[in-house]
Amino acid sequence: MTRTADTAGPSAPIGEELGWRGFLQPHLESRRQPVTAAGLVSLPWALWHLPLFGITPSYRAMPLIGFVWFAVSIWVASWIFAWLLHLGRGSLLVVVVFHAWFDIATDSPLGPSALPTAMGAAVTVVGPVVLRKLLRLPAGRQRPVAAVREGIR
Repeated sequence: MTRTADTAGPSAPIGEELGWRGFLQPHLESRRQPVTAAGLVSLPWALWHLPLFGITPSYRAMPLIGFVWFAVSIWVASWIFAWLLHLGRGSLLVVVVFHAWFDIATDSPLGPSALPTAMGAAVTVVGPVVLRKLLRLPAGRQRPVAAVREGIR
């Protein structure tokens, strides 16, 4: 069974994104640039996944350096998820769907064994492009969720 179906359930991205992008990202963005907030979100997000290295076969198969590369990919993915949050004007739906799609694609037993590595590489390539967009957003801007509630576009 896959991590999504076995240890976390198909609704795991909902719970994660409520915490990471629904609460922590907007809270940190109230005083920081979105890119800095995303970097800070990546720290607890990477630690959150640490137990999977003892539970999930695909994670256990990674060498010790695998967690370091995993943490780097979480850091870069956090930029992408923050950008998606802003692109969706604070809606978590876009972020949750992307997170779920990513989990299913990387954990699917139907895909090739190189798929998780390919997905991680894709995130690493796309991340710097998104980083440029995030760097253009000013620090301390109105939180994405609050902006939607108040009708600010």
